Amino acid sequence: NQTGRFDYAKDHDVFFFPVTQTGTYTFYVSCQGAGIRCEIQNNNGVPIASSQANNNVSVQVTLNAGSQYFIDLSSTNNKCLIYGLSYTRSA
Repeated sequence: NQTGRFDYAKDHDVFFFPVTQTGTYTFYVSCQGAGIRCEIQNNNGVPIASSQANNNVSVQVTLNAGSQYFIDLSSTNNKCLIYGLSYTRSA
């Protein structure tokens, strides 16, 4: 679990995510009362999955062991300040 903060309008927080086990990963992001976007990118920064919603968003994607990915988070309406990020993996 990770907690983060957007410091200014149109801020993006990007997390490096190396994968050690192949599987289906579900990323969960929460930000009460605000729009949130979660985008998963491959090692070249190309989006491979994304979702956006108000309050809570989840993105499910299959990731491969030995590969590196990025998680790009942003507020869609610039009202999200503090957010929570977590994930689960299933084989």
